Amino acid sequence: MGHGAAKSRRRGQRPRGTFAEPCPVVADDRTHRGKLPGKTSPAYRGHHDSQMRQNAAKPKIQPMLAQRTLKSLTKAVGVGLHSGQRVELTLRPAPPDTGIVFRRVDLPEPVEIAVNATAVTDTRLASTISNGNVKVHTIEHLMSACAGLGLDNLYVDITAEEVPILDGSSASFVYLLQSAGIVMQKAPKRFIRVTQPVEVREGEGRQVKWARLDPFHGYKLAFEIEFDHPAVNSTGQRVEFDFGSGQYAREIARARTFGFTKDVEAMRSHGLALGGGLDNAIVMDDVKVLNADGLRYQDEFVKHKIRGQTAARRLQRVSQRPRHEQPAVACLARAS
Repeated sequence: MGHGAAKSRRRGQRPRGTFAEPCPVVADDRTHRGKLPGKTSPAYRGHHDSQMRQNAAKPKIQPMLAQRTLKSLTKAVGVGLHSGQRVELTLRPAPPDTGIVFRRVDLPEPVEIAVNATAVTDTRLASTISNGNVKVHTIEHLMSACAGLGLDNLYVDITAEEVPILDGSSASFVYLLQSAGIVMQKAPKRFIRVTQPVEVREGEGRQVKWARLDPFHGYKLAFEIEFDHPAVNSTGQRVEFDFGSGQYAREIARARTFGFTKDVEAMRSHGLALGGGLDNAIVMDDVKVLNADGLRYQDEFVKHKIRGQTAARRLQRVSQRPRHEQPAVACLARAS
């Protein structure tokens, strides 16, 4: 290098032609004495091969396939939809392979309930999980948010037996989780791969309900509802959503639970819907929606059902595969 070029180099700047990674200095080679070895030298090839072997030994996990948890804890306070009871919720990071674990911290001795299919003990009007006599109700809105954001590991500390309803959708939980930050972990997700169609049916005629799983490259959910009500009939009652689109927060999460004024009195006489109202549910009389702000989506009723199915999938403690991976599942369902 000429004298003028040497002067133009800034102090601390790495000279061109040197290596970003450390290489051994060759002290016994007359041609490279005191210099870094060239790429064709035996010393460089040996060092390069060693680095390649070390890198190959380290397991690499693609970002889409890595487990996820929160970066920091986050809290929320609200009331239970059915109990009407005030409840505090604290969402905390958890190590890989923990899954989602609820902790009833209001009890003299905190009790943990791990979220999985065998922990589900009731699905009438809400999803309930149990550990012995200890229960947590209405977990589906939070579970849907976790599934939609690909969250695998989470501790949920709760001070009552029902998750707060917040605004009646999963959007508030999406906001809480995203505000805390979501980080990748050094462990792969686990998946269920559907290799052939599986179908379940219940009822007959107009009362029939069915669900079918088909092999698919990714995770796509189609859902159809049928309610004999003018307000519902005037909206879209069938929707298909591909979770590989990354649009869960925008297209699904804001859909709220809904109910009818004719059912409210009977439900409250049985200790249900005590915390429900126009601020956390879509409420309809015999002909119309009573909420002043109307619907959030033109097809909000069926999207509420899609969101519920998302939560049900998260109860299996598995994740959807990205679209470009091996066949996972396409789910179709119909309910009335």
